[in-house]
Amino acid sequence: MVEPIIELRDVVKRHGAITAVCRVSFSIEAGAFVSIIGSSGSGKTTTLRLIAGLEHADEGQVVVAGRDMRNVAPWESETPLVWQNFVLFPHLSVADNVAFGLRMRRMDAKSRRRKAERALDAVGLGGFQNRSVGTLSGGQMQRVGLARALVLEPRVLLLDEPLGALDPPTARQMQTELKRLHAELGITFVYVTHNQPEASALSDQIIVMDQGVVHQIATPYELEHRPRDRFVARFVGDNAIIEGTVLSLTAKGALVRTPDGDIAAVRGDCRIPDVDAKVAVAIAASAIRLSEAGAPALSGSIETIEMTSGIGRMTIKTRAGTLFGAVVTRRDIEQCNACVGHTIQFRWADDAPTIISNN
Repeated sequence: MVEPIIELRDVVKRHGAITAVCRVSFSIEAGAFVSIIGSSGSGKTTTLRLIAGLEHADEGQVVVAGRDMRNVAPWESETPLVWQNFVLFPHLSVADNVAFGLRMRRMDAKSRRRKAERALDAVGLGGFQNRSVGTLSGGQMQRVGLARALVLEPRVLLLDEPLGALDPPTARQMQTELKRLHAELGITFVYVTHNQPEASALSDQIIVMDQGVVHQIATPYELEHRPRDRFVARFVGDNAIIEGTVLSLTAKGALVRTPDGDIAAVRGDCRIPDVDAKVAVAIAASAIRLSEAGAPALSGSIETIEMTSGIGRMTIKTRAGTLFGAVVTRRDIEQCNACVGHTIQFRWADDAPTIISNN
């Protein structure tokens, strides 16, 4: 079993009257790529700053690589943080920007230069060491920021929305670079973003936060298809949420009576209540399939169709008033002759419906 390199134990952080982080506990294994997602004010950046040692917990304990961060001053932290706004020094060359942390550690100039050039090679900027940062593109400046963190040879690298200021093509290119660096270097990445597809593309696990509380920690697939509660179901998976009553318990979960018919739902990450209890069932949009005529399915009226580059999302409203999202292709639409206002049949895999917490 891989030992955790980061542990938060019942952590509380207050900013005046606001509790930014409330009783948060989790651990991160060494070498993992973990993202923290949530809306603005969810506590994700504060959590990252606590791990970095830039803030200290009011209650609880933050341990990074065996060090209790309560005893570590910000300038003594060995967990560099890469910011969204690159924070480069315009009067220094690319190499001197990268080597700045080594200079603060009083490393000799020759060694600094050698390590800076090696870090620049790692991020694809070999030969840029003498350039002025003012001549660089946004993506190149972000690579310099990454190199400046990597040159310190950290065991943990923290990233706070590092791609948020980049244009979409450059951001996608940097995603690929981050995956490559993580695989090659084997260090632990902790990544804060509000971009859910970005987190899913990069991460081994995702931590979902809201109002200072962790709602779920899971793989990207589990978050989308096995949400724990209503917040995660709505925030992550674009899930339809259907109210119902438990008719009977099954080996995998429960048979639930809903206004849209009886649905066999699997057990998610919550307790299955007793027969006759009120429950909610979530079905991810990516699990919905449009049906050919005659196939067993629900039917509903198409409310919206939004297409981008051949892949899009359809919203379908059933007679009972439930809204289902469906991920569709142009071929799906053409085969079913789908358009807004038309009635269409749809279905899902047997294991798609998931019972979620009513909290």
